[in-house]
Amino acid sequence: MDKNNNSEKALGISLRKVNILLRRRFESSPIRKELDHGTGMHGYIICYLKDNNNRDLFQKDVEANFSMRRSTATAILQLMEKNGLIERKTVDYDARLKKIILTEKAKRLAELFEEEKRAINKVLESGFTQSELELFHSLLDRVANNLQNNQNGDGGRN
Repeated sequence: MDKNNNSEKALGISLRKVNILLRRRFESSPIRKELDHGTGMHGYIICYLKDNNNRDLFQKDVEANFSMRRSTATAILQLMEKNGLIERKTVDYDARLKKIILTEKAKRLAELFEEEKRAINKVLESGFTQSELELFHSLLDRVANNLQNNQNGDGGRN
């Protein structure tokens, strides 16, 4: 890359472009028609809850797993609850905590989401070797860590 080019801006634009293309893919997918006012994030959360159904999961777990702010997670989970995808139940060991449980409707949708996730990953990973994919995941983890470690937004100029 040209050293005079702002690589931070270019990387951000590239990531944004991929995000937009992924959203478009979801919006045009058959699963989209199955959801009432749902989003792709609802699908990711449903899959996360399904994959971790062997333990109690709470809003803070969703926040941590998806790097969400509390207000964002609250809004998403409230919509999912309104749409009959999740229920929140108090746990015996702490009345302040409410675990998130998939409804039967969400359990039926979970397999459709898994199929769509596999199809999207197949498209995303096409043309890459296993070692390239491992490197790519490692690089994305580093980008995420850079952003998490620089929450004050000074661009690393300390």
